[in-house]
Amino acid sequence: MLPTFFVIILFSFLVSTLTSMRIWKKKSNKRVALLVSLMINTLILSLATAVLYQVDVQTFHKQTQGFFGSLGIFVLGFFIPINTLLTFYILEIVKNK
Repeated sequence: MLPTFFVIILFSFLVSTLTSMRIWKKKSNKRVALLVSLMINTLILSLATAVLYQVDVQTFHKQTQGFFGSLGIFVLGFFIPINTLLTFYILEIVKNK
């Protein structure tokens, strides 16, 4: 998997987690915070997929090894639910403290 993907996924995770924690503390509603996290992850990762595909089409069509590398263009979309699930666990940890 390309380092560009790592940076985009990490950026999306940090932005969605920080935003959902802020909303959760203001509204005291974890469902709304998780919904916002899902929407932010979807927006950032979908836009990044579209932009990267427009910029360099050949990167996504090369034969690569490994599970994430073989997903090609779908690797960013694959991480939408994973980032949201990790945000859910972080909110649970913060809630229990």
